[in-house]
Amino acid sequence: MMLDHLELFLLIIEKGGLSAAGRELGLSPASVSERLAALESHYGVALLTRTTRSISLTDEGRTLAEGARRLLAEAEELDSRVRLGAQSLSGPVRLSAPVDLGQARIVPIVDRFLDQHREVSVELNLTDGFVDLVSQGLDFAVRYGTLADSSLKVKPIGENRRVVCAAPGYLERMGMPLHPDELHGHDCIVMRFGINSDHQWSFLVDGKPY
Repeated sequence: MMLDHLELFLLIIEKGGLSAAGRELGLSPASVSERLAALESHYGVALLTRTTRSISLTDEGRTLAEGARRLLAEAEELDSRVRLGAQSLSGPVRLSAPVDLGQARIVPIVDRFLDQHREVSVELNLTDGFVDLVSQGLDFAVRYGTLADSSLKVKPIGENRRVVCAAPGYLERMGMPLHPDELHGHDCIVMRFGINSDHQWSFLVDGKPY
């Protein structure tokens, strides 16, 4: 409310009268007079000397006008900074991702992100091991598979296709499996993430999950 009164006070000075300032703001002369009186009552001094034809600033009014211009300019700058801050990004981000996915996909995305947000810094931790987001101070982690800790929030961002591979020498010794059921007789290497092992392999047989 005080800022509104100060804006009105400066407009009265700019327009050279209460009526002209009121017309600019769509206020009646009585309303302008009341708000000016409230401002003078707040400071306990007369701010304007009024005659039938003109107005002039008192010494106190001149002091207030100078300070009001600075105060309103600072208030406008503060408003812009707060609003802009809500729309811009800044500060550090700590991110973890598997080594293969991080090098192939995450690093290029982070590079583009940093080009667009110069005030952000990213610390990227590439590891295939288990990471505790809380104890290690991580903001985000990109991981394969199902989320084990239900207290964390998860959002699927894509699908990862895997293929089964074998060395030529192994296939010469053990034969080529032609169906997922035949893998039971083969030596399979599974991935381990900390205490969690990825024992389940998903296949598509004739276009259907198997």
